[in-house]
Amino acid sequence: MFCKRTQKIAALMLICFLVVTGIPIGNHKICTTNTYAATTTKNKISLFDSNKTMSKTVYADLTGDEQTEEVDFQITYGENDIIDTFNIRINGENALTLKSLGYVVRVSCLKLSAKEIFMYIVDASDNGDPTVDAIYHYNENTKKLEQVLILDTVNYKKGTCHVYSTVKVSNDTLKVTYMGQMLATGYIKWVYEYNYKNGKFVLKNNTAKIFRKWHKGNFVANKNITFYKKAGITKKAFTIKQGTSVKLQKIKTVKNTYYLQFKYGKKTGWIKAGKTNIFKDVVLVG
Repeated sequence: MFCKRTQKIAALMLICFLVVTGIPIGNHKICTTNTYAATTTKNKISLFDSNKTMSKTVYADLTGDEQTEEVDFQITYGENDIIDTFNIRINGENALTLKSLGYVVRVSCLKLSAKEIFMYIVDASDNGDPTVDAIYHYNENTKKLEQVLILDTVNYKKGTCHVYSTVKVSNDTLKVTYMGQMLATGYIKWVYEYNYKNGKFVLKNNTAKIFRKWHKGNFVANKNITFYKKAGITKKAFTIKQGTSVKLQKIKTVKNTYYLQFKYGKKTGWIKAGKTNIFKDVVLVG
């Protein structure tokens, strides 16, 4: 007859053996399954990384009812190690299929509140540029992951040739730090904040301060440049001559177009971020 202490040790050793070997317990393999509590206080949790595995099953509360859903991730590769398809099944139902992605795809769970839970999906292709960079919400009625916010990807019309984003949750606010290579200025960094309202993320303020730029010093005009009083408005604020120096201040999004604010003396004015060859020594990479 074994004592209780010996029985506990034996049971613990058996569990460790099953975890290491991946032998199924019930219908699931412990070594390929991640579980987090439905009542977790963490507001951002990594669910899947294709650099680590091609398929994975996790258990997560996606609806806020304190019950976990079974979430299966599966990728298939095509030529040149490009992801051909990325499939997500929730509770056995196909919830989302993405095709022709980059080299790697990552998924995180974002929790803004007990009832507002989302899935953030981002991939990386050439130069690290994402082809998908978006946030999804699970609809219990349709059994589908529905896109509720598209974060910026490469968009020449908008004024940028490379954009990367970092997502953070603070209370009930989604904070996105963007690092974008503007055609006019090169790389800059700024933060936009979003709130979730009526089934969509809404930008709290479409104007943000630029807190970092890669260009050293002020920007020197490569030719005469006209600045405007407001972003998207044709009323002139002032014009500078070739060789004049201006200071970059802010960024603003108007009708899916980026605008940049510059300061000249006590005056400020806006130009489109997509203008090229207007400043000296601007380096564009990639």
